[in-house]
Amino acid sequence: MIHDILQTDIELATRLRTEQRPDEEIIQALVYRGVDRSSAAGLVDDLRNGRARTSQSALPPEFAHARRSRSKKTTSGTSESSTATSPPAESRHERRARRAAQERKKAAALWLVTAVIVGVAITVVVLVVSRRHHDQANSSGVQTPKAASAKTNGPPR
Repeated sequence: MIHDILQTDIELATRLRTEQRPDEEIIQALVYRGVDRSSAAGLVDDLRNGRARTSQSALPPEFAHARRSRSKKTTSGTSESSTATSPPAESRHERRARRAAQERKKAAALWLVTAVIVGVAITVVVLVVSRRHHDQANSSGVQTPKAASAKTNGPPR
């Protein structure tokens, strides 16, 4: 944000003074454009007392004139070159639609991550239970044949 007073700021303040707007409204308009409040008050005071002001910016004129106010209304004082280079304005409906699409994508990604985590957890549980069952079956199956063979063979006679 440029805090210096530009030539376009002086022109705006002069135009508002000729329209007999209150000083506070002129200062507020300059602050809205990015000028420091104290500098804006000084400019209004100079214009009220008839002192000539020049722009404070060390920027070349082609950069200084490209700065525009943040208001959505266009004034007749803006140049055609600055409006031609700016991107097209996005309507409120388009912003809402884009934001809603982003929210849907975030929700879908959240559900996908949740599903993957649940799937991995279920797989781990199934593997652990299967391994325990397999180990128990092997340990009880090994003991049973030994006991059975000892009973059938019995002590030698």
